[in-house]
Amino acid sequence: TPTPTPTIVRVVSWQDIVCSYDWPCEWAWATIECESDGIVDAYNNPPYVGLFQIDSQLYGGDRDLFDPIVNIEVAYALWSKDGAVHWPNCPPRIGRNTDKEIGDTLCFLSIPT
Repeated sequence: TPTPTPTIVRVVSWQDIVCSYDWPCEWAWATIECESDGIVDAYNNPPYVGLFQIDSQLYGGDRDLFDPIVNIEVAYALWSKDGAVHWPNCPPRIGRNTDKEIGDTLCFLSIPT
């Protein structure tokens, strides 16, 4: 029986990346919480994907919107151009869970060894 290769799992908070952009950090973080609960591979049909649930048919092209860095970059570009209209189902408030602080949502990345 082959021995499984271990995978290193690192806990990452996306707050530093999200808040490095010139948008209201609290709004962006609340939108991630509302849209995907911080799940980087979240998918809803029609094809809304990733942290910000971006429409992959309209905005994906050759970009991997499941990559959280790409998803955040595209979300910022959309927000910069049009504001929050791309996220009509998320009210402009700080998250659903009032007991959470901004940045409490953690994501797990599997990093090949």
